[in-house]
Amino acid sequence: MSVYRLCGDQNRYQGNVINFLQDVQEFATKLPQQPLSLDMLVICHQSANNLELFRDFRVHRLKVACTLLWLKENNCYYSDITIDHEALQSLPIDGSIDGSIDDKIQKNLISKMKMT
Repeated sequence: MSVYRLCGDQNRYQGNVINFLQDVQEFATKLPQQPLSLDMLVICHQSANNLELFRDFRVHRLKVACTLLWLKENNCYYSDITIDHEALQSLPIDGSIDGSIDDKIQKNLISKMKMT
């Protein structure tokens, strides 16, 4: 499936798409989720200088950890979550996760090619 960002912060999907209701309670009890464990992840940030360009979304491990701790202590909806320290350690200190997602896509394509 291809995902395109349109003007006005809308996404356009090309390919087969189907949406299902999910039990988010199970999904959201252990945070953060590792990007490679997600079925689909779209990360893009429009460049302020050129509206046609997109920059890689940067992940800051410490900011994610601090935010999760703050939410756990200050937001009743997050009070019961488990902070996954292994998943936190897999996040970059300050960088993009784009490379790891590309690796997952390539591995999935290779495994599908071997099956046919």
